[in-house]
Amino acid sequence: MSSKLNVLVAYPYMRKGIVAELIKQQSKVNFLLDSGAFTAWKSGKPIQLDDYCRFLDALPITPWKYFALDVVGDPIKTMENYQTMLKRGYKPVPVFTPSQDFSDIEEYYKTTDFIGCGGLTDKYGSSGLVYLKKIFTYTKGRPIHLLGFTKPVIVKHFKPYSCDSSSWTRSQRYGLCDIYIGKGEYIQLSRRQAINKPRAEICNAIKNLGFTVSDLAKEASWRGDTNIATIISARTWVKYMIDAEKNISTKLFLAVGDTNGLNTALKEWDYWNAPTRT
Repeated sequence: MSSKLNVLVAYPYMRKGIVAELIKQQSKVNFLLDSGAFTAWKSGKPIQLDDYCRFLDALPITPWKYFALDVVGDPIKTMENYQTMLKRGYKPVPVFTPSQDFSDIEEYYKTTDFIGCGGLTDKYGSSGLVYLKKIFTYTKGRPIHLLGFTKPVIVKHFKPYSCDSSSWTRSQRYGLCDIYIGKGEYIQLSRRQAINKPRAEICNAIKNLGFTVSDLAKEASWRGDTNIATIISARTWVKYMIDAEKNISTKLFLAVGDTNGLNTALKEWDYWNAPTRT
Protein backbone atom coordinates (compact mmCIF):
# COMPACT_ATOMS: atom_id res chain seq x y z
CA MET A 1 0.00 0.00 0.00
CA SER A 2 1.19 3.52 -0.76
CA SER A 3 2.46 5.30 2.34
CA LYS A 4 0.90 8.62 1.28
CA LEU A 5 -2.05 10.04 -0.62
CA ASN A 6 -0.90 11.13 -4.08
CA VAL A 7 -2.34 14.54 -5.04
CA LEU A 8 -1.61 16.90 -7.90
CA VAL A 9 -2.36 20.61 -7.69
CA ALA A 10 -1.92 23.01 -10.61
CA TYR A 11 -0.20 26.35 -10.06
CA PRO A 12 -3.37 28.43 -10.82
CA TYR A 13 -5.14 26.69 -7.90
CA MET A 14 -2.32 27.11 -5.37
CA ARG A 15 -4.13 29.65 -3.22
CA LYS A 16 -3.35 30.33 0.44
CA GLY A 17 -5.95 27.92 1.77
CA ILE A 18 -4.79 24.87 -0.15
CA VAL A 19 -1.12 25.69 0.47
CA ALA A 20 -1.81 25.86 4.21
CA GLU A 21 -3.66 22.54 4.09
CA LEU A 22 -0.84 20.87 2.14
CA ILE A 23 1.63 22.04 4.78
CA LYS A 24 -0.65 20.79 7.56
CA GLN A 25 -1.13 17.38 5.92
CA GLN A 26 2.35 16.90 4.42
CA SER A 27 3.01 13.76 6.49
CA LYS A 28 0.08 12.15 4.65
CA VAL A 29 0.42 13.72 1.20
CA ASN A 30 2.67 13.14 -1.81
CA PHE A 31 2.30 16.55 -3.48
CA LEU A 32 2.95 16.89 -7.23
CA LEU A 33 2.85 20.42 -8.68
CA ASP A 34 1.58 21.00 -12.21
CA SER A 35 2.40 24.24 -14.00
CA GLY A 36 -1.25 24.65 -15.00
CA ALA A 37 -0.37 25.47 -18.60
CA PHE A 38 -3.39 23.61 -20.00
CA THR A 39 -5.75 25.27 -17.51
CA ALA A 40 -4.33 28.67 -18.39
CA TRP A 41 -4.57 27.95 -22.11
CA LYS A 42 -8.27 27.09 -21.80
CA SER A 43 -8.94 30.30 -19.89
CA GLY A 44 -6.99 32.41 -22.39
CA LYS A 45 -4.62 33.63 -19.66
CA PRO A 46 -1.15 32.22 -20.38
CA ILE A 47 1.30 31.83 -17.50
CA GLN A 48 4.55 33.75 -17.62
CA LEU A 49 7.70 31.75 -16.86
CA ASP A 50 9.07 34.42 -14.50
CA ASP A 51 5.86 34.35 -12.47
CA TYR A 52 5.99 30.56 -12.20
CA CYS A 53 9.64 30.66 -11.11
CA ARG A 54 8.95 33.33 -8.47
CA PHE A 55 6.13 31.16 -7.17
CA LEU A 56 8.48 28.17 -6.88
CA ASP A 57 11.00 30.30 -5.00
CA ALA A 58 8.39 31.39 -2.45
CA LEU A 59 6.60 28.05 -2.08
CA PRO A 60 6.69 27.12 1.65
CA ILE A 61 6.36 23.39 0.96
CA THR A 62 8.63 21.17 -1.12
CA PRO A 63 6.72 19.24 -3.82
CA TRP A 64 7.53 15.61 -4.50
CA LYS A 65 8.18 16.84 -8.05
CA TYR A 66 7.09 19.80 -10.18
CA PHE A 67 6.56 20.17 -13.91
CA ALA A 68 8.23 22.64 -16.23
CA LEU A 69 5.99 25.28 -17.79
CA ASP A 70 4.94 23.94 -21.18
CA VAL A 71 3.14 25.97 -23.83
CA VAL A 72 0.17 24.29 -25.49
CA GLY A 73 0.73 23.99 -29.25
CA ASP A 74 4.22 25.49 -29.13
CA PRO A 75 6.95 22.80 -28.95
CA ILE A 76 9.79 25.29 -29.39
CA LYS A 77 8.68 27.48 -26.48
CA THR A 78 8.00 24.37 -24.40
CA MET A 79 11.59 23.21 -24.84
CA GLU A 80 12.93 26.74 -24.30
CA ASN A 81 11.07 27.07 -21.00
CA TYR A 82 12.48 23.78 -19.76
CA GLN A 83 16.04 24.71 -20.71
CA THR A 84 15.66 28.16 -19.15
CA MET A 85 14.47 26.61 -15.88
CA LEU A 86 17.47 24.29 -15.87
CA LYS A 87 19.84 27.23 -16.41
CA ARG A 88 18.20 29.03 -13.48
CA GLY A 89 18.92 26.10 -11.20
CA TYR A 90 15.50 24.43 -11.13
CA LYS A 91 14.98 20.71 -11.62
CA PRO A 92 11.52 20.45 -13.18
CA VAL A 93 9.93 17.48 -14.89
CA PRO A 94 9.82 18.33 -18.63
CA VAL A 95 6.56 17.89 -20.53
CA PHE A 96 6.39 16.20 -23.94
CA THR A 97 3.34 17.28 -25.95
CA PRO A 98 1.78 15.90 -29.18
CA SER A 99 3.12 18.85 -31.17
CA GLN A 100 6.73 17.91 -30.40
CA ASP A 101 9.06 15.73 -32.43
CA PHE A 102 9.65 12.35 -30.82
CA SER A 103 13.39 13.06 -30.80
CA ASP A 104 12.66 15.56 -28.00
CA ILE A 105 12.00 12.63 -25.68
CA GLU A 106 15.62 11.52 -25.89
CA GLU A 107 16.74 15.13 -25.57
CA TYR A 108 14.81 15.45 -22.32
CA TYR A 109 16.29 12.28 -20.88
CA LYS A 110 19.77 13.78 -21.24
CA THR A 111 18.96 16.08 -18.30
CA THR A 112 16.33 14.16 -16.35
CA ASP A 113 15.29 10.62 -15.44
CA PHE A 114 11.57 11.40 -15.57
CA ILE A 115 9.30 13.13 -18.12
CA GLY A 116 5.64 14.02 -18.38
CA CYS A 117 3.46 13.34 -21.41
CA GLY A 118 0.65 15.84 -22.03
CA GLY A 119 -2.22 16.30 -24.47
CA LEU A 120 -3.44 12.73 -24.09
CA THR A 121 -7.06 13.60 -23.36
CA ASP A 122 -7.43 15.25 -26.77
CA LYS A 123 -5.11 12.83 -28.55
CA TYR A 124 -6.71 9.64 -27.34
CA GLY A 125 -9.21 8.32 -29.88
CA SER A 126 -9.01 6.01 -32.85
CA SER A 127 -5.30 6.72 -33.24
CA GLY A 128 -4.60 7.21 -29.54
CA LEU A 129 -3.36 3.71 -28.84
CA VAL A 130 -0.87 3.94 -31.70
CA TYR A 131 0.37 7.27 -30.32
CA LEU A 132 0.78 5.87 -26.80
CA LYS A 133 2.63 2.81 -28.09
CA LYS A 134 5.03 5.14 -29.85
CA ILE A 135 5.52 7.17 -26.66
CA PHE A 136 6.37 4.07 -24.65
CA THR A 137 8.64 2.79 -27.41
CA TYR A 138 10.67 5.99 -27.27
CA THR A 139 10.79 6.13 -23.46
CA LYS A 140 12.28 2.60 -23.43
CA GLY A 141 10.96 1.68 -20.01
CA ARG A 142 12.17 4.90 -18.37
CA PRO A 143 9.87 6.74 -15.92
CA ILE A 144 7.03 8.67 -17.55
CA HIS A 145 3.99 10.47 -16.18
CA LEU A 146 0.72 10.55 -18.15
CA LEU A 147 -0.82 13.97 -17.55
CA GLY A 148 -4.58 13.99 -17.08
CA PHE A 149 -4.95 10.36 -18.15
CA THR A 150 -5.88 7.41 -15.93
CA LYS A 151 -7.94 5.18 -18.23
CA PRO A 152 -7.75 1.79 -16.42
CA VAL A 153 -7.17 -0.38 -19.50
CA ILE A 154 -4.27 1.88 -20.58
CA VAL A 155 -2.75 2.16 -17.10
CA LYS A 156 -2.79 -1.60 -16.61
CA HIS A 157 -1.36 -2.27 -20.07
CA PHE A 158 1.49 0.27 -20.14
CA LYS A 159 2.12 0.56 -16.39
CA PRO A 160 3.45 4.15 -16.43
CA TYR A 161 5.53 5.31 -13.50
CA SER A 162 2.75 7.75 -12.62
CA CYS A 163 -0.39 9.46 -13.93
CA ASP A 164 -3.07 11.86 -12.75
CA SER A 165 -6.68 12.80 -13.33
CA SER A 166 -9.50 15.00 -12.04
CA SER A 167 -12.04 12.36 -13.09
CA TRP A 168 -12.57 11.32 -9.49
CA THR A 169 -14.69 14.48 -9.02
CA ARG A 170 -16.94 14.01 -12.04
CA SER A 171 -19.92 12.70 -10.04
CA GLN A 172 -20.70 16.34 -9.16
CA ARG A 173 -20.46 17.41 -12.81
CA TYR A 174 -22.15 14.58 -14.67
CA GLY A 175 -24.38 12.80 -12.17
CA LEU A 176 -22.48 9.52 -12.46
CA CYS A 177 -21.05 7.63 -9.52
CA ASP A 178 -17.79 5.67 -9.97
CA ILE A 179 -17.90 2.33 -8.16
CA TYR A 180 -14.75 0.27 -7.63
CA ILE A 181 -15.13 -3.39 -8.56
CA GLY A 182 -11.53 -4.41 -7.89
CA LYS A 183 -8.38 -5.16 -9.92
CA GLY A 184 -8.00 -1.56 -11.06
CA GLU A 185 -11.50 -1.38 -12.55
CA TYR A 186 -14.58 0.70 -11.78
CA ILE A 187 -18.02 1.09 -13.30
CA GLN A 188 -20.28 4.13 -13.50
CA LEU A 189 -23.79 4.21 -12.12
CA SER A 190 -26.50 6.86 -12.42
CA ARG A 191 -29.30 7.38 -9.93
CA ARG A 192 -31.79 5.98 -12.44
CA GLN A 193 -29.74 2.80 -12.69
CA ALA A 194 -29.59 2.60 -8.90
CA ILE A 195 -33.38 2.89 -8.67
CA ASN A 196 -33.74 0.00 -11.13
CA LYS A 197 -31.47 -2.09 -8.89
CA PRO A 198 -28.33 -3.18 -10.77
CA ARG A 199 -26.93 -6.69 -10.90
CA ALA A 200 -25.62 -8.39 -7.75
CA GLU A 201 -21.96 -7.75 -8.61
CA ILE A 202 -22.52 -3.99 -8.54
CA CYS A 203 -24.62 -4.14 -5.37
CA ASN A 204 -21.82 -6.06 -3.65
CA ALA A 205 -19.22 -3.56 -4.88
CA ILE A 206 -21.25 -0.70 -3.38
CA LYS A 207 -21.49 -2.64 -0.12
CA ASN A 208 -17.71 -3.10 -0.12
CA LEU A 209 -17.45 0.68 -0.29
CA GLY A 210 -19.56 1.04 2.86
CA PHE A 211 -22.98 1.82 1.36
CA THR A 212 -25.98 0.12 -0.24
CA VAL A 213 -27.63 0.52 -3.62
CA SER A 214 -30.68 1.86 -1.73
CA ASP A 215 -28.51 4.73 -0.52
CA LEU A 216 -27.73 5.69 -4.12
CA ALA A 217 -31.38 5.47 -5.12
CA LYS A 218 -32.24 8.43 -2.88
CA GLU A 219 -32.33 11.85 -4.51
CA ALA A 220 -30.58 13.42 -1.52
CA SER A 221 -27.59 11.14 -2.13
CA TRP A 222 -26.79 13.13 -5.27
CA ARG A 223 -27.15 16.65 -3.87
CA GLY A 224 -24.63 18.88 -2.10
CA ASP A 225 -20.83 18.97 -2.05
CA THR A 226 -20.41 15.93 0.20
CA ASN A 227 -23.25 13.73 -1.03
CA ILE A 228 -23.06 9.94 -0.94
CA ALA A 229 -22.38 9.63 -4.69
CA THR A 230 -19.38 11.95 -4.27
CA ILE A 231 -18.11 10.00 -1.26
CA ILE A 232 -18.40 6.66 -3.09
CA SER A 233 -16.60 8.08 -6.14
CA ALA A 234 -13.79 9.50 -4.00
CA ARG A 235 -13.52 6.24 -2.05
CA THR A 236 -13.38 4.36 -5.36
CA TRP A 237 -10.54 6.46 -6.73
CA VAL A 238 -8.46 6.36 -3.57
CA LYS A 239 -8.74 2.55 -3.60
CA TYR A 240 -7.86 2.53 -7.30
CA MET A 241 -4.81 4.65 -6.44
CA ILE A 242 -3.76 2.30 -3.65
CA ASP A 243 -4.18 -0.82 -5.80
CA ALA A 244 -2.36 0.70 -8.79
CA GLU A 245 0.75 1.34 -6.72
CA LYS A 246 0.52 -1.97 -4.88
CA ASN A 247 -0.05 -4.20 -7.92
CA ILE A 248 1.64 -2.49 -10.88
CA SER A 249 3.86 0.12 -9.15
CA THR A 250 2.05 3.04 -10.83
CA LYS A 251 1.60 6.19 -8.75
CA LEU A 252 -1.87 7.56 -9.49
CA PHE A 253 -2.35 11.20 -8.47
CA LEU A 254 -5.74 12.74 -7.74
CA ALA A 255 -5.93 16.27 -9.16
CA VAL A 256 -7.44 18.69 -6.63
CA GLY A 257 -8.31 22.35 -7.05
CA ASP A 258 -9.36 23.50 -3.58
CA THR A 259 -9.25 22.59 0.10
CA ASN A 260 -12.63 20.85 -0.11
CA GLY A 261 -11.31 18.45 -2.76
CA LEU A 262 -8.10 17.85 -0.84
CA ASN A 263 -9.94 17.16 2.40
CA THR A 264 -12.40 14.85 0.66
CA ALA A 265 -9.52 12.79 -0.73
CA LEU A 266 -7.76 12.78 2.66
CA LYS A 267 -10.91 11.59 4.41
CA GLU A 268 -11.15 8.61 2.07
CA TRP A 269 -7.43 7.96 2.45
CA ASP A 270 -8.03 7.70 6.20
CA TYR A 271 -10.99 5.42 5.54
CA TRP A 272 -8.86 2.89 3.65
CA ASN A 273 -6.04 3.17 6.17
CA ALA A 274 -8.22 2.55 9.21
CA PRO A 275 -6.92 -0.33 11.39
CA THR A 276 -9.91 -2.50 10.46
CA ARG A 277 -8.95 -2.33 6.78
CA THR A 278 -5.13 -2.53 6.90
